[in-house]
Amino acid sequence: MWFASDNSGPAHPAVLAALARANEGYAASYGADEGMGRVTARLRTIFDAPEAAVFLVATGTAANALALACLSPPWATVFA
Repeated sequence: MWFASDNSGPAHPAVLAALARANEGYAASYGADEGMGRVTARLRTIFDAPEAAVFLVATGTAANALALACLSPPWATVFA
């Protein structure tokens, strides 16, 4: 197993295929596209949280930073 950065390796073939399908045609930007609407609805159902805000990010590092930003004020320090 390779426990390095989550964005240092190649994308899985299924991910690349999904990206190719999503790249067909035009879509609204900044979360206003049909796909984001479906993902948001599905995650709200899974977590039984109809008002949940959904933020999709490209890497685990970005997800961690977003989560910490939601949990702490801007002047706080996080020790890992």
